[in-house]
Amino acid sequence: SSKNRKKPVALYDIGGQAKDRVQIGFAETSGSRNKLCIRRMHSGNIYGMVDGSMNYELPKTIQSVLKKIISSADHKNDLPAILLEAHEALEESGERLGASCILVHIGPKLSISYVGNIGAAVIANGSLERLTEPSELDEDQYDRIRSAGGTVDENNMINGITPNQRQLGFYSLHPIVTPKPINKSIAITRDIDYILMASSAVWEFLSDVQIASIATTAVNPQIAAKTIQDALQACDYNGNSCVVVMRLLKPELAFKCTSASLMGMSIPPVVPPMRAENSKDPEETTLQKIEQR
Repeated sequence: SSKNRKKPVALYDIGGQAKDRVQIGFAETSGSRNKLCIRRMHSGNIYGMVDGSMNYELPKTIQSVLKKIISSADHKNDLPAILLEAHEALEESGERLGASCILVHIGPKLSISYVGNIGAAVIANGSLERLTEPSELDEDQYDRIRSAGGTVDENNMINGITPNQRQLGFYSLHPIVTPKPINKSIAITRDIDYILMASSAVWEFLSDVQIASIATTAVNPQIAAKTIQDALQACDYNGNSCVVVMRLLKPELAFKCTSASLMGMSIPPVVPPMRAENSKDPEETTLQKIEQR
């Protein structure tokens, strides 16, 4: 049966150590589909994933646009501005197609900015804390879509095209579908061991406890990514999927914390509460430009 003819999972250790702070592993597969419509990217301390759902070309375009924007060094790690600039740069290819995209920046803090349904989480002291919100539409979002002139069908598809109200591209669906990203940042404490990015199926089929248990048991992020992928395929899911596991290496942090505790200084608790970032002005300006088109 087709279940037993699974495509091989691409497996690499991309190693790219963000100043030796991060050890990375990933696993991806097109499943029973011909093409993998998910792309990863990594530039400096910024990591990303793009999912074109059924479309193969647009994620490739977004991947190269993002790399270009990030390597230009004008962005100062301003993730929302990078996403909006990428949205603007798609031109004709972004007219009728769209994609989910997430960017993660590992700096003094951990920051994320995203549109669509790719998920991210941290694992701290063995338990998983999601950084992204579920992408299912709620009543307020239905109202926003309807007042923008859109419809939502019984399969929760907006105008019959996408289940996501935030996407890069889909110019023709604006303002029903918007590129306005959701942004969060948390402090990186000594309790955070792993950062995960994964396509929507991983979060849909596997529980937080299962994912956390795999990562902490595996230790090696490459084995963790592959094992999460295997667990997903064992759920009879055979579409596209991609998992990136980043293990934080913290020798200097451990030392600092030990000396801090000896001096009686307080050490941050497990995972500080998430906080949504206030929108920065450049982001608002770009969004206004997009609105005025």
